[in-house]
Amino acid sequence: MTKGQRVLVIVLCVVIGIVVIASAALRIILTEDRLRDLVVPRVEKAIDATIVFDEIGVRFPFGFGIDIGKLRFEKSLPEEKQLTFSSDKVVVRASLVSLIRKRPEIQTVDVRGGRLSLQDDRKRVGFTLAGLGASLSIKPVRELLHISAETSADTVFITREKGRPVPLGGVDLRAEATSDMAFSTLDIEKAALEWNDVLRMDISGSITDLTGRRQFTLDIQSADTDCASLVAQALALPLDELVPSPEGGAKRMGLPVEIAGGTVAFTARVEGSGKSPAGMRIAGDASFKDIAIAHPAFKDAITVAGTVAFSNAGAETDNLSASFGRSTASIDFALSINEKRRLETVRFAADSEVELGDLLNRVGTGSMSAAGRLTAKVRGAGTPGTLAGLFPTAGKKVSPEGIATAWKAVSLSGSVGIEDASFAPAGSPLRVSSLEASAAIEGADIKTMDAAFTINGSPFECMASWKGVMPAMAELMQRTGGKEAVREDADLGFLLDSITNAPALSVNLKGRSFDARIFEQPEENGGPTPAQQRTDTRMKDPVAAFTRNPAALLILKNTAFTTKLDSVIAEKAILTDIRAEGRIRNGLMRVEPLALRYADGAGHGTVDVNLRDPERVETTVDIVFDGIQAGKALGGMRIGVGELLEGEFDFKTKGMLLNGPDLNPLNTLSASGSAISYNGRVNFRRFIAPLTALTGFDLAGYEAFDFHDWSGSFTVRGGRLFTEDWAIKSKRGDWVIQGSFGFDGTLDYTASLLIPPNVQKGMKDLSKYRDLADLLRDTDGNLIIDFGLGGSVKSPKVSFDLERAKRRAGEKMIDGVKKKIQDLLKKK
Repeated sequence: MTKGQRVLVIVLCVVIGIVVIASAALRIILTEDRLRDLVVPRVEKAIDATIVFDEIGVRFPFGFGIDIGKLRFEKSLPEEKQLTFSSDKVVVRASLVSLIRKRPEIQTVDVRGGRLSLQDDRKRVGFTLAGLGASLSIKPVRELLHISAETSADTVFITREKGRPVPLGGVDLRAEATSDMAFSTLDIEKAALEWNDVLRMDISGSITDLTGRRQFTLDIQSADTDCASLVAQALALPLDELVPSPEGGAKRMGLPVEIAGGTVAFTARVEGSGKSPAGMRIAGDASFKDIAIAHPAFKDAITVAGTVAFSNAGAETDNLSASFGRSTASIDFALSINEKRRLETVRFAADSEVELGDLLNRVGTGSMSAAGRLTAKVRGAGTPGTLAGLFPTAGKKVSPEGIATAWKAVSLSGSVGIEDASFAPAGSPLRVSSLEASAAIEGADIKTMDAAFTINGSPFECMASWKGVMPAMAELMQRTGGKEAVREDADLGFLLDSITNAPALSVNLKGRSFDARIFEQPEENGGPTPAQQRTDTRMKDPVAAFTRNPAALLILKNTAFTTKLDSVIAEKAILTDIRAEGRIRNGLMRVEPLALRYADGAGHGTVDVNLRDPERVETTVDIVFDGIQAGKALGGMRIGVGELLEGEFDFKTKGMLLNGPDLNPLNTLSASGSAISYNGRVNFRRFIAPLTALTGFDLAGYEAFDFHDWSGSFTVRGGRLFTEDWAIKSKRGDWVIQGSFGFDGTLDYTASLLIPPNVQKGMKDLSKYRDLADLLRDTDGNLIIDFGLGGSVKSPKVSFDLERAKRRAGEKMIDGVKKKIQDLLKKK
């Protein structure tokens, strides 16, 4: 070891010895009792409260300090507030030299396992910081004190009255500040406050008169914050336990929409007095960037951006806009806050230009393509409670009566216009185009709706009003926002019957021609089979389809309508000059009166339609037709019967049919009625020619003939029309026909032709078949020919009924014997 090294070791030993001696001396001098006498009075004077602790000791040489274990105190504050503090340990580190110089330099004050509570007995609310940790250092710089502080709390609790503590998450604060030596002012150079690792705010400002009114001015600025996370954290807080519901129990907190993305940042200036925080003044603005808002009524999110300025008096927007696809809307609102710091009124205005394709994609009707533009202007105002009740979500239950009350209280007006719009449902031949429409909105009603459009090229006009539609739609959207809208059956009645806020739709429709042929099922091979149709249609829940489009469902609730159409063209009929009035109640439609023309005749009657089951629509009719031209009526059936009959008929019928995606209405039709005519012509050529060949009789006069009386009743069932003793009377003889005719063209008839004696005289070669003719004559000499008719209209099969002729001949013989016996008895 060199001489220098030996000197260094000696110096270190001396220093260590001095430190050990000084440490021992300090521990001897600064005993626990002495520390209590020196420290406790000064601390109690500084905080103006009595402190209690379990132990106190000095630390030296590695930094002069004092350790205080289990420190706690309570302090009464003005306005019935109570402050309580406790900690596992408080460690104070100070510069011993600075204490000797009487310029104390607090290196650190560490609080471990702390808990700070503030109870406001007047407002019956409590505020607690649990798991509190803090580190504070104070260093003199020239004539000022430089303060650095770091503090955090694992959980912040709020309690109201005797409820359990409600956790609000954790906070962290880091701050740099300066103060005068008397600690009467505090200048915050920079501070950062974080909440739940989601929200970070930078703070600067000053606080004066720290021992008095504590006047403060703070400038706060946040970084861009993920809005979805911020809202999710805020909504996760159990604030409902702090705000009792009017009905009792917890009040559910939530938003009418879901925040799915985007950022928010804000700046604010806060001024006031710590002694009177109720008088605090605040002003600032919040900037929103690409906020994605989702709602159950929309398939995709809407993006919102802009700025909201706020102050004690309320808030208002600046360049707030919403967009989706190529559609945009500008939104203005103003919130008014009263002197009691409660939100008093909300005023709003929105101007939008929406591409209909964008709109339909958002509301989940992707099965329909659309083009055109919708413009809307809406203005309104109301209280927060009123606005919250307008369109409540499924998660925030509002009674139907509450929804109606909200719509009565809100101030709402606006206008809607549609320009050059077109719609084309996927898989359907329906095409709506050239739609120009306008409507006025006033409160809960849509008034003065006017529209002009074409359906598959034919022009239509519509005028309508819809009273009470808004609360009805809100009620329906709230009910169908959950799983209760999903049902295995297709019955819509469970929804329609339960709607409390029944709207009143009035519609007046005028149009040229509606071609229904494009909606009819093809009859030739290659069309979809009923089984295929059932498979295709069952793939989509019809109830869900209606609940996704609440307006369509509400039409079935309460609607009055008048209709005037020039014509409706179907595959088997053309109806013209149609006039109808009717009402729809809970999916049950009644058309009365109904007037129309068909096959040059005039009809009138009533129609009832059950629309509660979209897959099984039941229709009943009670109708009378006068002056129907039979040729035109039968010709429309396209099964080769149009040329059989001509003439003017009157008939009446009552019937019922079912319609749906897998049903053929003609096959489900059941009806009964009667027909009568006093002038017409029959063409039976295709049936009479085979009958002539069978009998040998000259029946040429019956191939086509005029009649002066046709009457009979009929029924329809199973896709067939059954005639019951139809009687045809003509100068050449009478017919009695009974049997059935199928809508597929098949025949199953029996017929009797009665030829009187005077007509028989004109029949050629009748004498050749005298024996057969005598067999077929009745007692009055009428020639009666019975025959059967089968096959189809296009390929009839005629059969001569000889057995019936024999029975008639036997009856005639018996009658002749009876007559001879009677004559013989008279002679005696």
